Amino acid sequence: MIDGYERYASDLLARCLEGDDYPYRKAVNCSAESGLLMFDPLGDVYACWEDIGEPEHRIATYGAAGLAFRPEIATAWLQRFPGTIETCAECPYALAHASGCAKHARTRTGSIFASDCDGFQELFPESLASAYTRFERGILHRPESAAAE
Repeated sequence: MIDGYERYASDLLARCLEGDDYPYRKAVNCSAESGLLMFDPLGDVYACWEDIGEPEHRIATYGAAGLAFRPEIATAWLQRFPGTIETCAECPYALAHASGCAKHARTRTGSIFASDCDGFQELFPESLASAYTRFERGILHRPESAAAE
């Protein structure tokens, strides 16, 4: 079965309802926003694997002299999170979605400081409602012996 955000919604709902730990697992969409470095064999360093081979998007270079960062680009990647993106800062799903892919946002808008919702706001509520219904059905239809435990 192929589904949209069903597994993600189910996992998030379970973490929320079990209450054992903070339910949101990440503050950024991908590791490119948390310091991941990808070194290509030509001496370029990238934050996003989809940027490899596009020198205008490299965040640094490396060689015998060491690592030389392009501060304006490297810093931007590390500053991107839902709170620095206007639409995400006001979104009720920001903690669940974490602003989407920066590369896709940049391709679409010219800036990594844009959201890349990719239908999340439309699809996630339905996925979450479906997950809740399945969860509720599982609780209500448990055998009496399991409910007593």
